[in-house]
Amino acid sequence: MLSNRNLLGGITKDSFLKAVSLPNIALEAEEADAFIDVIYDESVLFKNANFIRMNKNEKNLRHLGIDDRILYAGTLGPGEYLTELTENLIQLQAKELVGVIAIRDVDLEDLPEGPGYFDHVMDMAARKISNELEEVALLGDTGTQSGFGAKDARFQIDGWFKQLDNSQSGETWENDVTGSTVMLDASNIINGGNYGDHTGDFQLDGNIAEQDDTSALWEFKLAKMLRGLPTKYLQKYGSDLRFYLAPTVESVYIEALAARATSLGDQAILGNQPLVYGKTPIVSVPGIPLTMEAYQSGDTTKDNFDATNGTYSFGLYTTPKNLAVGMQRDIRVEMQRDAINRLTYVVYTIRFDAKVEDVAAVVLLKRLIYDGVFSE
Repeated sequence: MLSNRNLLGGITKDSFLKAVSLPNIALEAEEADAFIDVIYDESVLFKNANFIRMNKNEKNLRHLGIDDRILYAGTLGPGEYLTELTENLIQLQAKELVGVIAIRDVDLEDLPEGPGYFDHVMDMAARKISNELEEVALLGDTGTQSGFGAKDARFQIDGWFKQLDNSQSGETWENDVTGSTVMLDASNIINGGNYGDHTGDFQLDGNIAEQDDTSALWEFKLAKMLRGLPTKYLQKYGSDLRFYLAPTVESVYIEALAARATSLGDQAILGNQPLVYGKTPIVSVPGIPLTMEAYQSGDTTKDNFDATNGTYSFGLYTTPKNLAVGMQRDIRVEMQRDAINRLTYVVYTIRFDAKVEDVAAVVLLKRLIYDGVFSE
């Protein structure tokens, strides 16, 4: 992976053990790209997002719009009609995150010998970092109600869910040009705050699909998500749109298809074809949690991650182009030997951010349950 052989790539297992410390090394552009490649390749989510390699710690994502109509009959006199472009600036601002891996001497015996040893360590680190960055992008929350510690990477930025859940009129993440996220409540509970009344969002609350006991008709919540997205985005993005669900919720969807005893259900169980709703692909994202919950204090219409008490999941309907992930090519690696405890620390410094480019181009389905009990 690394071309800087005099410092990194040439490190063997033996020299790794003998190292007291190395200089703080900034990876060259090619090396940084190779490291980022592993992070990207490991993540289903990042493959279905707008993954941006940043040369600086800031990158602007600018939205321009025209609010009013511009076509009229006849001629217009000077100053009779004037329309102006409006703009909304979204900015990726890469935050510094530090990862530390402690490698004990006794754990080295099963790893490969020779100059490829450090490459192997770098690959392992990149894969682990990828998994954790998914959580940061999805669940990052700088609010005190988040429950994340001050040093937790998820406490350093507001991730996609936080931005979408706080994008209604007058809220922090409202888009000045396009407006707010379309929110649906799978529980039919939310009523109040900036969200208004969502007690009738669905005929049958709960799972991603439910069956009415009386009529035996099915209701798929993906259908209302699809209908909820403004027409201009359906026209603009078309076949590029995706549903994003947790694997467990995806499994419940497959169970619902199977319960209908159709050929589509058989195909879903066998996995013969990519899973879709209508013509829209479903992306199974391991980083989407099953432990979301209403705020423990404050606005009960808002949700946050709660590993102890959370009982809900969520789903998204949008285009990968709208979920921006920025990772700066400025990556540093440092090793430090702890001879007393017979281990070596490998310290990685990266810079990362995640933004929803246009919150109005997203349907957020909140408070999904996943018990697989479909009848109501």
